[in-house]
Amino acid sequence: MGNKARILIVDRNNNVCRLLARELGAEGYFVDTIDDGTELINIIKADSAYDLMILDPDRLYVAGKSLFEILNDFVIPFPVIIYTSCIAFYENSALKGGHLFMEKNEPITQLKTIIEKLIKLKKRQPS
Repeated sequence: MGNKARILIVDRNNNVCRLLARELGAEGYFVDTIDDGTELINIIKADSAYDLMILDPDRLYVAGKSLFEILNDFVIPFPVIIYTSCIAFYENSALKGGHLFMEKNEPITQLKTIIEKLIKLKKRQPS
């Protein structure tokens, strides 16, 4: 408990948002959830203080373009886990700043382990 890291969950599926928020909150993380691509772009432009983002870009659009396509125009200032059920669709894309892929059918314990490692790495990096 008491990790104090901030995690942003971006998913259109409110059930996924609630599950991840509950599980990660129980681990001591501060969790925010959004289901809107435009709101995510505004957060990235504001250079927010998130430590990590969990993103399912499936069916998220901004002005008629896919969110994933739009995100390629930005350097995202925190690690991103692409958490989706259709990894094959996104695997060959490259978000600037790097990212990790994880299938939604993987155990949530595996997701928690990856999150912990990524946040530790981010905290070691100079600002």
